Amino acid sequence: MESELKLAEASYLYFIFHLEENTVQIKARGVLLKELPIGGSRHWGGSPPIAPLTLIRKSALVEPQRKAIAPKKREEESSEEEESSTTFELEALELKDMPSSFRLALSEGVHISIRPKPEGFVARFLDILRTLVWYATKPLQSIWYAQRGEPFIALELVLARDDAQRLYWSFPEGNQAIVYRPTE
Repeated sequence: MESELKLAEASYLYFIFHLEENTVQIKARGVLLKELPIGGSRHWGGSPPIAPLTLIRKSALVEPQRKAIAPKKREEESSEEEESSTTFELEALELKDMPSSFRLALSEGVHISIRPKPEGFVARFLDILRTLVWYATKPLQSIWYAQRGEPFIALELVLARDDAQRLYWSFPEGNQAIVYRPTE
């Protein structure tokens, strides 16, 4: 509670990954804006510190790309008006353009993988493969980080596709989060 109070006082927007309640909360100055249910989770490593953690980097296999905006001249206007008048065709990034499977690298060695709930036979099969990869790579990553003298804590959270996209959209690098994990 003390850590959340510090965040509520210091930052406008922050995130609470509450693994005991299976929710991701998006808050602003202590007010709950949106709550995203967690459909499943995995954990590797020690418990994350119950302190504000900063999002260092987020990455996805296919990152959303903004299209370059170049002025286009109107053809139907006269030559004098043509020189002074330009139009813009703007395609803004929307929620549907955001990835639903991505990774969040937080301070203190906390790594959170977000993936959508599998829908359909192919997605369930790929989910089984992803589980095998999870358990095969985490020991190797632990050794790698231990050799470098850095902490390594990995979490994998399953969210509904739309909720995963909302989280990617709303969690910019530099923002802070708290990860509450049940004690074992």
